[in-house]
Amino acid sequence: PIGTTTVTYTATDASGNTATCSFIVTVTDTELPVISGCPANINLTATGASCDAVAIWTAPTATDNCSMQSFTSTHNPGDVFPIGVTTVTYTAVDSVGNTSTCSFTVTVTDTQVPVISGCPADINTTNDATTCGAVVNWTAPTATDNCSAGLTFTSSHNPGDVFPVGTTVVTYTATDASGNVTTCTFNVTVTDTEAPVATGCPADINVTNDFNVCSAVVNWTAPSFSDNCSGGLTVTSSHNPGAVFPVGTTVVTYTATDAAGNVATCTFNVVVTDSQVPVISSCPTNINVNTAAGQCSATANWSVPTMFDNCAGAALTSTHNPGDVFPIGTTTVTYTATDASGNTATCTFTVTVTDTELPVISGCPANINVTATGASCDAVANWTAPTATDNCALQSFTSTHNPGDVFPIGTTTVTYTAVDSVGNTSTCSFTVTVTD
Repeated sequence: PIGTTTVTYTATDASGNTATCSFIVTVTDTELPVISGCPANINLTATGASCDAVAIWTAPTATDNCSMQSFTSTHNPGDVFPIGVTTVTYTAVDSVGNTSTCSFTVTVTDTQVPVISGCPADINTTNDATTCGAVVNWTAPTATDNCSAGLTFTSSHNPGDVFPVGTTVVTYTATDASGNVTTCTFNVTVTDTEAPVATGCPADINVTNDFNVCSAVVNWTAPSFSDNCSGGLTVTSSHNPGAVFPVGTTVVTYTATDAAGNVATCTFNVVVTDSQVPVISSCPTNINVNTAAGQCSATANWSVPTMFDNCAGAALTSTHNPGDVFPIGTTTVTYTATDASGNTATCTFTVTVTDTELPVISGCPANINVTATGASCDAVANWTAPTATDNCALQSFTSTHNPGDVFPIGTTTVTYTAVDSVGNTSTCSFTVTVTD
C-alpha cells in the first residue's frame, strides 16, 4: 500500500536457529486528484440599483486514486460578486498532499450609466451694462450611480461664471468607475441689447453759399462711437466732412451698428442759405418817345435785360414789356429778378411819352359881314360854333365871343382857342364886320 512496508525473510534450521533479511518497500502516491466539471468563465451584468451580481454555477467534483483529504473552494454558487473580475478556485488535496486546482473567473460588468438630476433648462439673458457678457447663475444638477465609488462629476462652467455674448453650451459630465458616462447640457445665450454710444455729435451747421455757386463746402469734426462689445462695430455716414451741400437743409446721419444689430445714430442739419442776389445786366436807359399821330400814347421798344443767379430757378419779371403802349407822361418800367431763396434785384428805367400834336378845330366860320339897322349902331352876329378835338384830352376850348353877341360898328376879330391836357394850343379866328 501507499507508505512504507518492511519485507522480512526468515531462515530457520532444524535446530531452531534463525536468520532474517529485511528491506523496506515504500510506495509513493504521485497521482494528482482529478477535478471534473470545472465551470467556464462567467460574465454577468449588474442590474437595478445594485453594484454587484449573484453568480450561479454547478460545482465541480473531485476524485483521487487514493482517498481525498479535502476539496475546498474560494466561492460558492449563489455568492454575490462585485463589479470587476473575480477568480473562483476549487482546490482538491489527497491524503498525501497532492493538490489539483480548478479556476474560472466571474466577471461582473457595470453597464448602468449615472443619473443626472435637475439639469437646468436653457438660459436666456441680456448683457450686463457696459460689458460684452453677463454673470449667469443656476442651480447645479446632481449625479447618482448604482456604483457610488469612483463616481466623478465635472462641469465645463460653474454658476456665477461670466458668459460672453452669444450661445455657450454648458456640459455636466458624470463618469462612473466603469467608464459609463452621462452628460447634461444646456445653452446659456447672452444677447447684446446695448446700443453703441455716440460722442461729439456736431450741432446744426448754418452757412451761406460759396460765391457764384448754389452750394457750399462744409466741414466738421466727425463723431466717434464706442460699444460694450469691441468687435464688429461698423460706422457709416450719409455725408462726409468737406462734402458739397446744396442750398437748403440737408440732414447728415451717422449710423453705428454693432455685431448684434444694435443701432445708434447721430444726426444734425447742414443749412446752406443762398444770400447772393441775382445780377441784372444791360438794363435799358430812359426812353423818350412822341405820341403817334392821332393817338394819346406811344409804343416803346427796348432790349430785354439779361439775368444771372448762382442758383437755378430765378425768375425775371417786368411791369412792362417791349412793344407795350405807354400813356402820355413818364412811366417807370421795373424788371425784378427773384431767386428761389427770395433774394431780389431790380432794374428800372423810364418811358416818357410827349404829346406834341396840337388840338384840331373844325368848322371855323368864315368872316361875317352884317349891317346895322334901325336906330342901332351895332348888329347881332350869328354863326355855327366850331368844334375842337385832340388826340388826347382837351383841357379847354374857349372863345372871345359867342353866336348872338352884339358887335359894334367896325371889324371885330373872334378867336376860338383849344388847349389840350399838356398845353398844346390851336386857334381859329374870323372877323365880324358891322357896317353902318
